[in-house]
Amino acid sequence: MSNKNYFMFLGSYDHPLIPTWTPHTFAYFFSDEEHFCISWLPESGPGDVKVLSKAVPGKNYTISETLNFLKSNKLKFINGGTFEITHEHFASALLQFKKLNSHDVSYKVLGVKRNTGHDSYHCVYAISDIKVKPLMNNGVATTSKSMRKITKHFKQYIIKENVNHLHIAEILKKHGIEN
Repeated sequence: MSNKNYFMFLGSYDHPLIPTWTPHTFAYFFSDEEHFCISWLPESGPGDVKVLSKAVPGKNYTISETLNFLKSNKLKFINGGTFEITHEHFASALLQFKKLNSHDVSYKVLGVKRNTGHDSYHCVYAISDIKVKPLMNNGVATTSKSMRKITKHFKQYIIKENVNHLHIAEILKKHGIEN
């Protein structure tokens, strides 16, 4: 059993005028020794989301790439919170991160395929499927509602909610994003 602390930060963005246009939800996982982000979007670029398109190659963007896109496009940032999580959840998230980076998964908004061996995810399922049973149903939820659903889905792995962590404050400040 590890004595280290592990954390998950949830964030999202919406268009400032049209809240349901090109929304995106992402998760940043970190400990004292390791950090990675699940920010699953089309490989062709974070601004290239097409709701009705076929599955396309996906890319897992870094926290810096995600926040830079948010800031440069004047998108509305939504802070879903920072959570202390179990080592088990951190390890499962790392496996999902590696799966996404293997290029065995594609990006698709509608009609995703999950746990088929030929998976296609949108951003929310790329995060929620860290825990594969039961699969979370996101429906057509807004980004704020999606983050609440993810939090509920991961409840058994959350040790503490609403953690104020200096690391997250520094990352947001570095990218000029007000918390």
